[in-house]
Amino acid sequence: MSVEKIKFEKVGFTSSTLSADLHFFNPNNIGVNLGHAELDIYVNQSSLGHISRDINIDISRKSKFVIPISLNLDMKNLLLTGIKSQINNKSQIRVIGSVNIKKGAINKTLAVDYTTEKDMSLFKM
Repeated sequence: MSVEKIKFEKVGFTSSTLSADLHFFNPNNIGVNLGHAELDIYVNQSSLGHISRDINIDISRKSKFVIPISLNLDMKNLLLTGIKSQINNKSQIRVIGSVNIKKGAINKTLAVDYTTEKDMSLFKM
């Protein structure tokens, strides 16, 4: 998994909207349908938001796929996170939660726990 195309869609004094693409790989020999995602996003151990989204993405076998996300951010948390990332020169991004996949009549919930570091400034737009 990787996190790409991180950008601000809307910036305000009390809240802002951040979008990103979560890139995954399906290593299995069967295709599935991604039906629902429950994900919490953290930057430098500060919570940026929760995503609860019904998704209808067909995932081919042994292929890459993307989940586009959009978060409404509390600017107080964002400011603190931004200061930490400027001091550290890197930001740790963590995605925790679960996704629901379907294949025919079979439904399965899979855990997601992914951490990466990115050289970035959260204040770039």
